[in-house]
Amino acid sequence: MGEVYSAAAMIKKLVNHDTTSCNSNLEFIRFVEDHLAGHGLTPHLFYNDAGDKANLFATIGGDGGGGVILSGHSDVVPARREQWSGDPFQCVEKDGRLYGRGTCDMKGFLGTLLAAVPEFTAARLRKPVHLAVTHDEETNLAGAFQLAPQIAAMGIRPEAVIIGEPTAMTVINAHKGHCQFRAHVAGVEAHASQTHRGVNAITAAAKLISFLEQLAIEARDAGGELPAAEPGHTTINIGTVTGGTQINVVPGRCSFDWEIRTVPSFDAGALVQKFRDHAQTLAPAKVRHETLLQVPAYAADPDSPAVALAAKLTGGGRPRAVTYSTEAPCYQQAGMSAAICGPGSIDQAHKPDEFIALSEVAACEDFLCKLIAECAG
Repeated sequence: MGEVYSAAAMIKKLVNHDTTSCNSNLEFIRFVEDHLAGHGLTPHLFYNDAGDKANLFATIGGDGGGGVILSGHSDVVPARREQWSGDPFQCVEKDGRLYGRGTCDMKGFLGTLLAAVPEFTAARLRKPVHLAVTHDEETNLAGAFQLAPQIAAMGIRPEAVIIGEPTAMTVINAHKGHCQFRAHVAGVEAHASQTHRGVNAITAAAKLISFLEQLAIEARDAGGELPAAEPGHTTINIGTVTGGTQINVVPGRCSFDWEIRTVPSFDAGALVQKFRDHAQTLAPAKVRHETLLQVPAYAADPDSPAVALAAKLTGGGRPRAVTYSTEAPCYQQAGMSAAICGPGSIDQAHKPDEFIALSEVAACEDFLCKLIAECAG
């Protein structure tokens, strides 16, 4: 029989693994694998091409058909230690909160779920509960995009997928899409006293950025809003600009990163094509456009089984929309009904001294107890 943990103790164990997205998550995954194996489960590991990261999938009870997938990501965003009150990867309990990188997003959910495994296994579930742990959600969703079709290929057809992102145990049924791009602008270097002999890449990039500001206004006014999200319209942001060598040189290179967060009905492809077409008008400067990330918008069907189940387990309440993105579209594209519901507040995610309230952990424990009863029939 494997070791039994309280939810808080398991969360501390998970936080103490530094799973920043740039690192391997294998030590973390093997800890989870050992914990599940200790309670009689047989986890499956799916490695990325480099072999330095893995997704994990395990099933509790049932006959493998139907049931519910509970999904969470293993990776966390970077933590600058000088901004924290203590070591971000040493979870500390204080004043009814657990502090540490990932406590909220989303090892609070994973820790509560893993601590509940003995209760799940003892319940002799009629419907299976599947556990999914992914990698690289914080960067490009590569783990979930890989795992979702692999689950389908295993013949598993869940009735619902519930992704435990921090929603304060409120059910989320829609969110924006998220696309990231990098524009590389090539000009011609020259001495700054002979600007006529150069092509200023920064000036060309500035014109492109100004054009994106116009596109942002068009996107705002295009309609198709998510009324419950703030803001409820499609947005564009320019995040970084890099260019030039020094002040007395006409810059020959400039690049900038930009993103678009789209409501479900918005055609991001058409906007990107407008950007590409405008870039061609900036000759003699040359522009190369690189796609860094494409996450579709998510909108659950009106009769979504996943949303209905999550709402039942949380005691009702109207589902709402959010502006951030999750792995829900990855499961949706694999033909699964997905909803988002988990402990903690997104307001605490990605910040120094990130925390989750123990009251949120308790609410998640109650949610899982109700799910056990639901799947036990």
